[in-house]
This record gives sequence, structure tokens and C-alpha cells, in this order.
Amino acid sequence: MPEYSKVQFIAWEIYTGAVYGSSGADHYAGLAPAAGDRRFHVLSQCLDIMARVEFTRRAIETAYKNAKADSETLKIFMAPEFLYRGAAGAYFYDLLNGWEKAPASFGPLPAYFKGPWGGLFGELRALAAEERFQDWVFVFGSAIGASFPLSSVIPGDPRFSAATGCNIALIQCGGSTPRQRDACYFTEKHLKSAIDFVNFTLRNATPRILTDQDIAHGSQPTWRILDRLIQEDPNGLGGSLFRFPHIRRSGGQILQFGLELCLDHCVGYVTAGGAPSPTGRLAAGTTLVDIQLVPSCGMSLIPTSLALGPRSSPRNFSYAFNCDGLIPIGGSGHDRNTHIQLWNELESGEGYQANEVAVIRRGYAEAGHIPVDAAAADLSALAPAEEIPHTLRIDVQNILAGDLWRSHEPFRTGQNNHGQFWPHGPGFIRALDPQPLAEARESLIPSANGAGPSLPLHEHPATALKALASGEETS
Repeated sequence: MPEYSKVQFIAWEIYTGAVYGSSGADHYAGLAPAAGDRRFHVLSQCLDIMARVEFTRRAIETAYKNAKADSETLKIFMAPEFLYRGAAGAYFYDLLNGWEKAPASFGPLPAYFKGPWGGLFGELRALAAEERFQDWVFVFGSAIGASFPLSSVIPGDPRFSAATGCNIALIQCGGSTPRQRDACYFTEKHLKSAIDFVNFTLRNATPRILTDQDIAHGSQPTWRILDRLIQEDPNGLGGSLFRFPHIRRSGGQILQFGLELCLDHCVGYVTAGGAPSPTGRLAAGTTLVDIQLVPSCGMSLIPTSLALGPRSSPRNFSYAFNCDGLIPIGGSGHDRNTHIQLWNELESGEGYQANEVAVIRRGYAEAGHIPVDAAAADLSALAPAEEIPHTLRIDVQNILAGDLWRSHEPFRTGQNNHGQFWPHGPGFIRALDPQPLAEARESLIPSANGAGPSLPLHEHPATALKALASGEETS
């Protein structure tokens, strides 16, 4: 069983926000039919997924070639939030998990998608299932899914117009053994903002971005959450804490991971009888982590949201890692692009002292990044051209990354004033310098079966306050 003395954080610098026009955020990039409602076109969404998986494979390959090769270094690859969402703003939820047999209601599909098909998550997990990745953990940004109630097939009826949406991150360990392939975790974002979804309803087929009032977030209003769900989810829907028994630091202790999707990192939580505090989902809980992960699209690390431990010893061997797909720290104008942060926390008595191990403010404008292979993706082996309806107008032999991730083109001073100019393409890989993982001075409490942490449930309900960071560019 490997024990790691170092950890290397590797970021995929890629734009994952909306396509911007002269009047602001307009729509999301992706493969879509030439006519008709893209939100209900299954084949174009299937092709979009497979094209993104192909570029993800290339990003991973680039990361592998530029990562530390020794087996004592744990490699953590992370992409930004919203990496997988498609032209409709959300995929049909069925397309995330795949199927044994495609639902008949989806109509004719090429043989590859008829089933069994692993869907987005199955295809991504397969990318990591190689022996050479046994010292890797992959954080595949996040995927957006939407589902409709069966009774919603009544066009124009507002009672059945809202979709139920989800924003899910997949964390997958690398390696080819059954234990390694089974070592994965899903966590769902709790608090959503206006850019989490498009107007995914039956009332209006326009794919323009509106507010999150067009999405049903469940029984609770957008800004309310139960305290027992801050760190963990007793119902198994995806808490923020996870551990993998085979991933340990030198000395044998299992590493404790935590993940917050964007807005979950910056919202203030209060418990019954408590005062508001500007802490994120992890810091509001009771368990400290060795690796705090924040994939985002419009977010920066916040000192008071750090949840690094253990508290009784120096915390400079625990890390918070942020990879953002929208804006850099301090960016402005057409320089704005992804940012990357790697922090640890120093023991300082009262308050929080965040130590900037690495901060990349201007993304691809700075040295040290490696471009991902931008050659067109060819899906003709999966979906032969003769099986693609002419009305779809998607060339399966020539799918460009710019069709999947772009902000706007071209940048025109005085017309595109939203600072979202990005180069088209699949982005860049940045491998940060390896950092030490010293032996922990405290043992985390294992669960009864050894597969994860044994964590106390919180006793009081909580109310999540409105986001400290607001605006359309904060998720």
C-alpha cells in the first residue's frame, strides 16, 4: 500500500463560463441541432459528452507527461466547475449515469449509445482506469444535469415547466485494480447561483441565461440548507468529505479530503443560537481536512473558509487548492482568464493566516503552462456520419474544442466589455511544484469498516446566508 511523502497539484486551465455577447452572458457553448430545442435533443448531447471526454483524455495525457513520476508523490488533477454542461446548459440527467439500454423515448441513436453505455461519469472513470495512474486522484470539475417530472410533457403549462437541476463533481482514483477503479466519490453542490443553469424550462426554448428561478432546487429555497448536510450527507447523495483507504501520507494515516463547489466555499453558515460567520461548507463543520479542493467558476479561496488540520500541530502540510474557470485574481479587461491557487494555513493563535504556496493570477498569460492537444476530435467510430441526421449538422469527424468551450469572438473594444475574452481551444495544463506531506501528528477517526470517516451528525438546523460574493460572475 503506497504512502506519500509529497503531493503535486495539477490544474486544467480552461474557460467554463458562458458565451458572452455584446449584451452580456448569452448562452453556453456546445454541440446543438441546427433547429429545434437543444434542451431535448438527446443525440447532440451524447455527442457533446463524448467530444468533451476526448479532450479530457488529452488533458490527462498532457498532465501525465508533465507530472512528477515517482511513486512517493500523490498527483491530484483538477478541472474547473461547469466543465461538462453542453449547449443546453444541462444534460439530461440520464446521460450522466448512462444505461444498460437507452430509453425508447430518446428515439433512434447510433449503436454506441444504445447500450450498455456508461454515460459521462462512466466514460470519465474509464479514463483513469490504467495502471500508470495508480498514484493519481482526478477531480473532473463538475457536470450539470436536469430532469423533468413525467407530467411536464405539456408545453406551455407553467405548473410543469421547471426542471430539477444538479451540479455534481466526480472524484476518481486512478489505477487498474478493482479497488482502485471502485475508489470514486460524487459530491453535489448545495448552494446555486444564477449561472448554475440556463432557462431550462418548457415555457421558453430560448437558451439564454436567466436567473435560477427557472430551476427547481428541491423543497428548500436556494439559500437554505440543513446543518446536517454541511459536511456529510446521511442519505448518500454526496457530502463534502471523503477518504480513500489506499491513499495515505507517510506514517500510514489515511488522507482526509474535502470538496466545495464554488459558492459552497464562500457562504456564511449559522447554527441555531449562533452568530453568522463568513465560513464555507467545510469550515462550518466539525471535521478538518488534509486536502481541501475548490473547483469553481468565479471564486477565490477565502481565509476564513479554510478547514485545514489538525489544529494541534502546524498546518503547513495540509493544502487548499482552487482551480477556477472564469476569472483571475485581480484580473481586468481582456486579460481575464482562469486562476489557480494553492494555500496552506499557518498556526497563528487567533484568526487565520493563509500562506500562498502558489497563486497564478493570469493563467495562460504566464509561463509554466502546457497547451492541450487542440486537434479536432473524431467521433465517427462511435457515431458514423450515416447515422447522424442531416438536420443535426454536426460533423462528427471534425469537432473542435472551440465548439465546446468559448467566451466570445472576436474581442472588440467598446462592444465586448465583459472581460471574458479567452483563446478558443482545450486550454492548458499547469503542474505546480510538489509539496511535502509530513506525517500527521493526530489520527483521524476511522469508520467501523475502515472505508471512510466516522463523523458526528450536527445537532441543529442551519440557514445559509446570502453569498458574500455576488454578481453574475460568481457561482
